Amino acid sequence: MYKKYDIALIGSSGFIAEALIQQFYGKKTILHIGRNKPSQCDPTDFITYDLNTDVQLTNKFQIDTVIFNAAIKGRFADNSEAWTNQGKVTAPNFRDLFARLNLDVSRLITMGSSEEYGARDNDTPIREDDPLTPLSSYGSWKVRLHAENLKWSRQFNKPAIHLRPFNIFGTGLDKNMFLGSLITTLLQNKSFPMTLGEQHRSFVPVNIVNETIHKLLTLESWDAYQRNGALNVSSHHYYRIIDVAHIICNLVKSGQLEVGKLAYRQEEVWHQNPDLTLIDKLLGQDINYDFTNEMTYLIQRLRSDF
Repeated sequence: MYKKYDIALIGSSGFIAEALIQQFYGKKTILHIGRNKPSQCDPTDFITYDLNTDVQLTNKFQIDTVIFNAAIKGRFADNSEAWTNQGKVTAPNFRDLFARLNLDVSRLITMGSSEEYGARDNDTPIREDDPLTPLSSYGSWKVRLHAENLKWSRQFNKPAIHLRPFNIFGTGLDKNMFLGSLITTLLQNKSFPMTLGEQHRSFVPVNIVNETIHKLLTLESWDAYQRNGALNVSSHHYYRIIDVAHIICNLVKSGQLEVGKLAYRQEEVWHQNPDLTLIDKLLGQDINYDFTNEMTYLIQRLRSDF
């Protein structure tokens, strides 16, 4: 007999997963699958599972929507052991994975990345069906994840959508990434070394990612909100890195920026400006927000850690 859940969250730890769990806690039944049990999770609703294994589970589950959030971050050399492990976790064959996990799945949402698009040399908006030219192993495996999403959908004639969030921020963000590292360094009254910061980035609060998934779960069809099976998830704030750094430095009021201390990467991403036509249509509202207010709140939360 199958045990039924509204959502199976595969990759149930980390920044995005924690935000999703808070969004749906008490509102949807969630089966959590991953290596680490989330704090807001009944032990009976958690399965310890390592995607690097081929372990077959015995219990059976009927799932309305799988949200696949598992990934290994990093940039690894092609065909290295780390590269292979990154692929096993980040871009599995879903037919095989769901068979091993004993999941009867109706719909699939995969969490991709803006890294799939690679670099652009101008700010022309990037559509979801534009060419994918990733520069990193992480981006390349996310491209493969998209392909596996499409393959599963076509094999079983079931709905699937591949989300491509841009630069997500919010409480619990990765402190090793640019925003987290910048804020925590300045809060410690230290100097933050950076490039000249002429790169442009699109920023999105994690609550917009949550709202996107929440909206998708209410719809019977996702066809109108994707191109080639994918959907850009971001906001209309498109900033130079140096301008973001100055906004944050002025809010923190400690530490200092060492602008130009670091060289640009050999293959630098200068522009990644997403076309947001479909996400605007999906949310049915202006997804703009006050960037400074959001940063102020985030800084306050991180300040409490010191």
